[in-house]
Amino acid sequence: TLGLSAYTPKNLQVKVLDGNIGYIRIHDWMDRRLTAKLRDALVRFDKDKVKTWIIDLRGNPGGFATAAPMSLFLQDGVALRARGRDGVVADEQASGALLPALKPLEILVDDGSASMSEMFALSLQEQGVAHLVGTKTDGCIGRTFVAGNGDGSGLAVTRDTVLGPVTSVELNGIGVTPDEVVERTVDDIVAGRDPQLEAAIAHLNSLTGQ
Repeated sequence: TLGLSAYTPKNLQVKVLDGNIGYIRIHDWMDRRLTAKLRDALVRFDKDKVKTWIIDLRGNPGGFATAAPMSLFLQDGVALRARGRDGVVADEQASGALLPALKPLEILVDDGSASMSEMFALSLQEQGVAHLVGTKTDGCIGRTFVAGNGDGSGLAVTRDTVLGPVTSVELNGIGVTPDEVVERTVDDIVAGRDPQLEAAIAHLNSLTGQ
């Protein structure tokens, strides 16, 4: 019998693509140490002479909602903005845990990118530090508390709705629209093609003159 570890992917998939592009795929945000792991991976890229970054959030359903991952990329300003059930808007500022050196950043999203993935992408898009490629995200942009009922069921209560940190736009039920909309069809997947990744690479190359 296969154990869980035999078919569960590592939460972070890290590799260097041709052209010295650092690629990280985040499968979910359920690891409370994810920010530290993401930081370590990005810092290690410098040893490989990586010039640009791609963070792939496609199919990432979310997890723990926190401003910590955004703070790796933000010098200052609002990293996360949310409106509570009482209508009060609260901001979480960038923590100051900025990476030593920032690189041009692409974020890949699709309709399977939800919750914390949408918050991360929206924050860095509005703050002008990332270019989003792919298709509109799921539109589940809120923070939810789940209380167990003791019988295996649970009651989910949405505590707040996350807004654009700059525009205060509400995208819950709507989703985040990429800067560059690129579809990836079933035929593409079967054939091993990834036009979304290719578009992100092309945009990075246009920035670096390659």
